[in-house]
Amino acid sequence: MPIKNAKFVLVRRAPSQENVYIPTEQAKKEAFREVNGELVTGHQDQDPYIGTTDDNGNVIFDKVKIEDPDPNNTYDYYAVEIQAPEHYSLSPIQQLKSKWEYLLK
Repeated sequence: MPIKNAKFVLVRRAPSQENVYIPTEQAKKEAFREVNGELVTGHQDQDPYIGTTDDNGNVIFDKVKIEDPDPNNTYDYYAVEIQAPEHYSLSPIQQLKSKWEYLLK
């Protein structure tokens, strides 16, 4: 059953072969921010961009700006849940299930 209104931030990290745990407060610090209509890293003076799940339980982070000019760099991207919907709670220890690897070309 899809869960609506869960809130997530997007975090970029160096690739890892291990299970990655990112605490909620750390995720908020590292999260992408929306600047000029694009999602970018940095800009910690602004609030993190928060995506909310839709009726089907999906969250979309579009317009992510890829700023690394080195085509050999790879990153893992994590959608970290920072707020559970009403009548739900966050797990005390979140094992991240959403991981995307992106190779810049």
